[in-house]
Amino acid sequence: LGTEGDHFETRQRRKDGTVFDVEISTNGAFYSGRKQVFCVCRDISARKQNEERVRESEAKFRSAYTLMRMLCDNVPDMIWAKDLDKRYLFANKAICSNLLNAADTDEPIGKIDMFFAERERAIHSDNPEWHTFGEICRDTDAITMEAGGPQQFDEYGNIKGKFLFLDVHKAPFIDEKGKMIGTVGSARDVTLVKILEKQIQESESKFRGVFESSPMGIVIVERETNKFLEANTSFLEMLGYNEEELLTKRVVDITHPDDWEYEKIRIEEKKQRPDKNFSIEKRYIKKDGSICWGQVTVEYFVSQTDGQLIIGNVVDISERKKVEEENRRLEVQNQQLQKTESLGIMAGAIAHHFNNQLGVVIGNLEMAIEDLPSNSGTANTLSDAIQGANKAAEISSALLMYLGQTTGLQIPLDLSQASRQTLHLLKVATPVGANLEIDLPAPGPVIKGNINQLQQVLTNLITNAWEASEGVQNTISLTVRTVAPENIQTVHRLPIGWQPQDKFYACLEVRDAGCGIADNDIDKLFDPFFTSKFAGRGLGLAVVLGIVKAHGGAIAVESKIGQGSTFRIYLPVSDEILVQHLDKALPPLAIEGSGTVLLVEDEEMMRNMTESMLTRLGFKVLLAKDGIEAVEVFEKYQDEIDVVLSDLSMPRMNGYETLSALRQIRPDIPVVLASGHDETKILRDEPVEFPQIFLHKPYQKAVLKDALARAIRKDSAE
Repeated sequence: LGTEGDHFETRQRRKDGTVFDVEISTNGAFYSGRKQVFCVCRDISARKQNEERVRESEAKFRSAYTLMRMLCDNVPDMIWAKDLDKRYLFANKAICSNLLNAADTDEPIGKIDMFFAERERAIHSDNPEWHTFGEICRDTDAITMEAGGPQQFDEYGNIKGKFLFLDVHKAPFIDEKGKMIGTVGSARDVTLVKILEKQIQESESKFRGVFESSPMGIVIVERETNKFLEANTSFLEMLGYNEEELLTKRVVDITHPDDWEYEKIRIEEKKQRPDKNFSIEKRYIKKDGSICWGQVTVEYFVSQTDGQLIIGNVVDISERKKVEEENRRLEVQNQQLQKTESLGIMAGAIAHHFNNQLGVVIGNLEMAIEDLPSNSGTANTLSDAIQGANKAAEISSALLMYLGQTTGLQIPLDLSQASRQTLHLLKVATPVGANLEIDLPAPGPVIKGNINQLQQVLTNLITNAWEASEGVQNTISLTVRTVAPENIQTVHRLPIGWQPQDKFYACLEVRDAGCGIADNDIDKLFDPFFTSKFAGRGLGLAVVLGIVKAHGGAIAVESKIGQGSTFRIYLPVSDEILVQHLDKALPPLAIEGSGTVLLVEDEEMMRNMTESMLTRLGFKVLLAKDGIEAVEVFEKYQDEIDVVLSDLSMPRMNGYETLSALRQIRPDIPVVLASGHDETKILRDEPVEFPQIFLHKPYQKAVLKDALARAIRKDSAE
């Protein structure tokens, strides 16, 4: 309350409760003898509001500038503003650091580009390549102001000794009144982009060189239409087209129809997985219509100019496919040979065991019939049983024949003459209405063969032809001719791997106009019991193949559905002279009812049956279970034994070994060797000692009697 005044601002509340700003000035004074305070109050609410608006505006400006500075300083692009004299009004960190080499963003303000360029050159005067940028870019500001609109420039040169390429955009700096007050600009470092562009150009040049000179076929195809866009020389030469011709075609036009569906599936899969490449092997159709194989690797890529494309790398694998096909053929051939070898072993076992058992059955049945009256019904029944057993033995022989293990005696034969003899025998079996056209030259080609087996071959082939022609024109043609090896059919030819070795071959051809044979069935025709009509038909063609193999020949088949079939037998032509063979009648056996036989047989039932049969023939029988026991018996009774009947396959000592051991004791002893195997196959082993007679199992009593008679007669003659 002194006399000095005071001045302050405060806030007061009005009667209505509102608050307002007040400026108060006070002074102290004596009035009426008393000290008084005089106050002057002024409402300053409007002033306060104006001041607040100014503060808010300043805060917003500072915030906006800070934000703009932050934005400009945090982008990699260079940003600046210049006045009409090309002096900097604003510069971000990027231009200060990367172009001007300024200390901070304040240093460029009021300065021009040349200030910094000359400073850098002066500092590094020993290196003229240190800073060359200002020499190129200093006039672009004037160009922009003169143009009065945005401009783009490629500006480049050395900064700090390193090459820099900038993509620069400049525009006039216009104030709020529309007046140009300078220029603004931004620049982006595209040095790496330009280097990459140059590398791409070089890569494109290299790619074009590789594309054209590559030994691998390369094609570029439009993805949606599959139309060819480009193809290199290797691919064009592979298919025989020129580029103009190929570019008018689509992939499907040159793809084998059987391969296109699969390729389409893979292409659709590729669309679902464009990042995954795929490779296929396919057949192409060349310009001349021939086929070649290619291995294609497919990759998708996108071209900025041509859109979605497919690039294919194609390797010509035609030669590899030929090798693979040959390997498959050889593998099939090897499997067939292994199967044949296994069947041969199996058939040998069947011949030995099965024929032994059939021998027991047939021998005992025959002896049982002898004990019955000739008009007995039981005898007739047993005779039928013998015939059934003989048929079973024929199946065993047929299996051996299929495997080429039954050759029989082969002599020079006129193939035409042998065929005529067979046709004469077939007359009674010729179907009604069947016609047979023959072309049999006289004389025909001479071969070395077995007449009975060749007649069996021709009988089977003609019978098959009759059956195939049933219900159609029933005309069968039979032809015999001589062919050179190069004219022998190679397709559907058996045995697998057979190759002609002789100068000439006799060809026996049987042709029908029947229903024909499916291509897939032709190679199965010669499997045992195969037929397209019903299962288990027989061994006819299998036996034919076996006989042909045993004669060193081959059989080939040519057939089309609905057009008939042709079977061709190829047999080597023989140089031997054709000789007429006359059968000589043998005198009757004079030793029936006398003599001693040493029977060597390891199978007990076969041994018992044969002993009974020999006893009925009037022989005294000495028994041995194997070769070792036979030698023991022979040493004891060698002076009494007139003939030896021995099995071939026996444990401990086989028939050959037994024969050799007995001949060492008595060289003149006649021997009959019996086996379920074929004589020719057995004699291929070239034994040291040969028997007088070979007896094939199963045999009947009359055959056994004849074999013993001939063995003794041969020994007597010698």
